[in-house]
Amino acid sequence: AWIVTAGVELGCGIWASFAIAMLAFDPGIPVVYSISLTALSLLTACVTATAGLAIAAHATTRRVAVLGGIVVGAGVAAMHYLGMSALEVAGRDTWSPVVLAVSVVIGASLCSTAIVLAVRGSGRPVLIGAALLLSLAAFMQHFVDMSSLTIRPDPAAAIDRLSMSPSTMGIGIVAVLMLILIVGTVSAFAHRYLTGHNSRLVAALDNLSVGILIFDADERLLVCNKPYMKMYDVPPEVVRPGSGTLEGLIAHRIANGTFRENREGYLTTLRAALAKASSTHREPQLPDGRMLSVTTHPMVGGGWVAVHEDITEKRRAEVQTTSLTERDRRRVWIEETIAAFRTRVEAMLKTVGENTSTMNKTAADLMDSSARML
Repeated sequence: AWIVTAGVELGCGIWASFAIAMLAFDPGIPVVYSISLTALSLLTACVTATAGLAIAAHATTRRVAVLGGIVVGAGVAAMHYLGMSALEVAGRDTWSPVVLAVSVVIGASLCSTAIVLAVRGSGRPVLIGAALLLSLAAFMQHFVDMSSLTIRPDPAAAIDRLSMSPSTMGIGIVAVLMLILIVGTVSAFAHRYLTGHNSRLVAALDNLSVGILIFDADERLLVCNKPYMKMYDVPPEVVRPGSGTLEGLIAHRIANGTFRENREGYLTTLRAALAKASSTHREPQLPDGRMLSVTTHPMVGGGWVAVHEDITEKRRAEVQTTSLTERDRRRVWIEETIAAFRTRVEAMLKTVGENTSTMNKTAADLMDSSARML
């Protein structure tokens, strides 16, 4: 919805600026404007702007983002030529092919640069620069296009009956500008409300002790909190919502040494689990010795949530608890062994003592018997 809104705003804005410039064009003879071609030029601007922004917004590489900018530039060029073709005069118009080609190259180059800056860059100055560059692209393309147009008076030239006067054209431009104002105002209030809601959500996620990642069905990153960035030493531009991707994140972590698993094996396992709507769990170890617990949970409608928890202290506590338990078990075994040995020794000594008394009595009886015999 936001991409469509932005595309309509961008297309209407570029078309309105072009239409105002066309009203200022005075070939020296009366002019009117074809309603069908004028409407088609407006529709072309909105559709191509929306398509270009959609391509750039979903781009996973810079080349795809450039392609989105080229689509916008090509749409602006098509809108210009349709709009100028809507100009109806009692004459014949001719175009310079070389100048037309130059205008298309200028528009596509500047538009692609502006779109890449807007999508891949960050910060208000970058966005303002992208907007100015896009405005410059429309401005330069319009005047280069107009310089390629030559009109030769011809009273026999036919004029489309379905046309409108410059004053009617001006009313149409005002209507489009009012649409831009209304849509922009509603979008601004909606964005303000959603931004406030999202800022509270982001603050809550940043205060968690675990790292949180949320991806959509196309493996684009939607949410990444600060604990995750700190956990893996990932800069904000790598995990920027909307432009960050799973493969781009893995590539960065491989480079900084925090991802030591087999990349293809990991992606295959993850995608297979998501296709079955099942969770995954693994416990990788980082080069600095930290142990992590990583769990993924699929979401309804596609995408998944990944929870990264540092379990180093937990594992150490478990090892320590296991060691204490083993030590207690050995102590009990030793005590039981000593007690059993003591019991056997006491029984043996008792037996020996009883045998000694018996032997002494027997010896005394023998001695008494021998004395009587003597």
